[in-house]
Amino acid sequence: MTELNLLGKIPPQNIEAEQSVLGSMLLDKDLIPGVIEILKKDDFYREDHAEIFEAIINLFDRAEPIDIITVSEKLKERGTLDKVGGLEYITNIATGVHTTANAKY
Repeated sequence: MTELNLLGKIPPQNIEAEQSVLGSMLLDKDLIPGVIEILKKDDFYREDHAEIFEAIINLFDRAEPIDIITVSEKLKERGTLDKVGGLEYITNIATGVHTTANAKY
């Protein structure tokens, strides 16, 4: 179902770009500082992507490893793993990234 903004219009969105950024962050934690200079949780159109982003940032802030398993465990700990599509969706996001070079764009 499409959500409308206050003006009755669909807000700008690019789901593939969101997936690409998240996948890049999962594959290369060195990209995270540059990404968080640009993006915040509320910038994500999809709530599940915002949840994944927040889990990645939480792990990063604690200097913990960031990968498919640790992010899935963090989401499970928060009770949101199933809500975001489970381990399968997080794996698909990570494996769908062909290059991390454009993560900040």
